[in-house]
Amino acid sequence: DTQGPEALLTCSAHRSAREARATRRSRSVELATMAPGAKWLGLLAVVAAATVRGTSAVAESTHVALPAGSTWANLAWGFDDGGRDSTDGVDVVLVDIDIDQDELDALKGNAIIMCYISAGTIEPYRDDYKSNKAAWDALALGRMSNWDEAWLDIRQRDAVIALMIGRLQQAKAKGCQAVEPDNIDCFDNRDCWGRMDGVSRGRDVFQAQLDYNAALVAETHKLGMAMVVKNAAGVVEAQHEIFDGAVTENCVQYDECDIYNEYFTSRGKAHFATEYDGRAANCGKAYPGMQMKYCESRPGNYLCRDSVDEWQECGPTTAKPTPSPTTPAPTASPTTYSEFYDAETQACAELAERESCNAARGHKRRRCTFNHRLGVCLPRARAPPTPRPSPAPTTYADLQAACEDLSNRRGAGRCRKLGCTFDREARSCAAPPQSP
Repeated sequence: DTQGPEALLTCSAHRSAREARATRRSRSVELATMAPGAKWLGLLAVVAAATVRGTSAVAESTHVALPAGSTWANLAWGFDDGGRDSTDGVDVVLVDIDIDQDELDALKGNAIIMCYISAGTIEPYRDDYKSNKAAWDALALGRMSNWDEAWLDIRQRDAVIALMIGRLQQAKAKGCQAVEPDNIDCFDNRDCWGRMDGVSRGRDVFQAQLDYNAALVAETHKLGMAMVVKNAAGVVEAQHEIFDGAVTENCVQYDECDIYNEYFTSRGKAHFATEYDGRAANCGKAYPGMQMKYCESRPGNYLCRDSVDEWQECGPTTAKPTPSPTTPAPTASPTTYSEFYDAETQACAELAERESCNAARGHKRRRCTFNHRLGVCLPRARAPPTPRPSPAPTTYADLQAACEDLSNRRGAGRCRKLGCTFDREARSCAAPPQSP
């Protein structure tokens, strides 16, 4: 691999809502006494050596696998009081590391327990911080935007890892089998790298981020736990082999889902996704193996509205519809929205009679509608937009102009595809430095 860190830098999804407390119970069967035949996707995986951009992360241990298509419940974050979700029949339950032991024990048995931690910030309400403030504060860079937390200086890798080992050991002792580490994208947040002396751009700490992530995963695997990547799309290409799956927020909004599909679900690893805009239409953009949830958030805030009861489930993306007289099944699972729309059009076209057309149903909605003027059965799904052709930049000046045109939050994916750098804090897209 000859690519340098600059070529790997992409835009990662926004930070999640934290300060969570799990609030639900559902199961009481201990893992050690699990009955044979119980639904269990904790397949064993042996992780050997992995080399990441010059950093060798070696971890020899056995931990659970998180296969693509695994269903999940999010009890860790998304709401003011943590997460709200149904745990019935799911394969993985995500909880906050500070969940009461009794509540966690009640969840064990038929599901893998994955625990949320912040691996890149100080959370002043955590007990491990309160008992060792001096060590944590010595590594603080400054307060995060929008959250009552402070970024940790990952350039002091060994010192930060020493603190994280204690947190990982706590997770192991409580019975966590997998870990979700938040805030492992300092390089993509100006309020983190912008406070580092001698650092003028996020890419200057990209290698330090890779080194820190590799060490964190290695320590997690040594303790016999799996670890997913949380957001941080910019590290996926370089480090997908060491992570056991992915958890994301708003990858549809930021046009980043494709990288998780390419490096995780297409290779048999889970992708647990959330979207905050409250639109069920995003479910049509979920690809096979991806498990998506959504809710309607408050304006300018990555927390679900108080009026929302719980995370809404898009439903399985790997299951094939059961054929019936009124619901034809597609011959292949669509992987893009355009393919989904084409499949819907074909399926509805096969329903000639008005009554069967209007009765056809998809996932929780009427699938087709009869057009009286044309006398045909058409899909209710909205047709995908027709892409506007745009010439590729041929000069550096053209590239600069094209990047500047994408300086908005929704241009993150297109900015990355042009080879430009998107800064989330400044909300700007900039061309890379011109080669001499």
